[in-house]
Amino acid sequence: MLNLFSIRCSLAFTPYVVESTSEFLDAGVVTSRVVRQGSSGLIVRSDGDLVLRHQNRQVQLGREEARHYAATVRFRHEFYQVVRMEDEVVLANVGSELFLSHPQSDLWLGQQAVAALLKTFDGRSGSTAPAALPEWLTVSASGGRLLISDQRNGRWVLLGEDHIREIQRRMALLELPQRAALPPQPPTISLKGVTVHLQSAEKLAETLEQFATTRRFESFVERAPDFSLAAREATEGIEITDETMRIGLTVKEARKWADIIRGKLARLNSSCMSRGQIRTVFADAEQGRWILQWGDEVLLEAQASSLAGLSEPLSPAPSRQRNPPSQGTLETKRAGDLMLLLSPTSGACVALDASELARLSE
Repeated sequence: MLNLFSIRCSLAFTPYVVESTSEFLDAGVVTSRVVRQGSSGLIVRSDGDLVLRHQNRQVQLGREEARHYAATVRFRHEFYQVVRMEDEVVLANVGSELFLSHPQSDLWLGQQAVAALLKTFDGRSGSTAPAALPEWLTVSASGGRLLISDQRNGRWVLLGEDHIREIQRRMALLELPQRAALPPQPPTISLKGVTVHLQSAEKLAETLEQFATTRRFESFVERAPDFSLAAREATEGIEITDETMRIGLTVKEARKWADIIRGKLARLNSSCMSRGQIRTVFADAEQGRWILQWGDEVLLEAQASSLAGLSEPLSPAPSRQRNPPSQGTLETKRAGDLMLLLSPTSGACVALDASELARLSE
């Protein structure tokens, strides 16, 4: 998935986001368009900023933010070998699975299903016998095209011969299936039942301190694709909500909780830096050091916390088999003055400039 501040959209939109961010950085404007993939739409336009809207969530990107996401989305585009083909069919290799998408629907197919699909297609001419398809996968061939559908959820994709040839090429690049381990999660802070993510913890501490000192504060709402936090005026003083829990704090309580949050951040050696609207948060954990950027969460493991290898650019080799990434393995790439770190297992990608790299090592 792609995290773009408050929206989270499918990997199938990668080609369109790459095109739009590049156009915006080159010309300062973009051609307004609505694109569809997997039965959902992405609206792209500009009004001074680059505006993206997906599933009732909207984000506005200035040049700094567009530069950031142009780099991180392009890195995913290269690493997962995303390609847009005829009829707006998008393909990508994601670990041991092949992702297929077109405007109306999308599918995820494992190695076994892909192999059976290819044999079934070849079997039309009698060159091979049709393979035993998984019980949930149905195939209908006609006129050199394949209609494949997943009976578990009704999703389907129509493929032509050019798509099949591309799938044949990608088959050898699919990784061997591995038992998925639960990915580590960055620490959070519980405030009377409200979950405070580190992305917003510093902002909340500042707001509580302001309220405790002046009895005034500036309301705020911060949203990432998978969490939110808001502070608003309330009868009892200040109301804090994560959209699941809602609590009220008095002036006295605000001072206490500001101190608790500050203490927790200090124990985590947490700090944050801002580059335009890109807020980067660093925090220590038992496994290593976390780098957080609005829903993109990357763990630099303790044994790999040295920055020695981060200056080397990634050399992708799409024509050969990749070794399966181990838990915590990061791919890196230099993009101008930004260093990119991508977690293959989660798809999270962060971009750090020189000052942020320096802070990472502190």
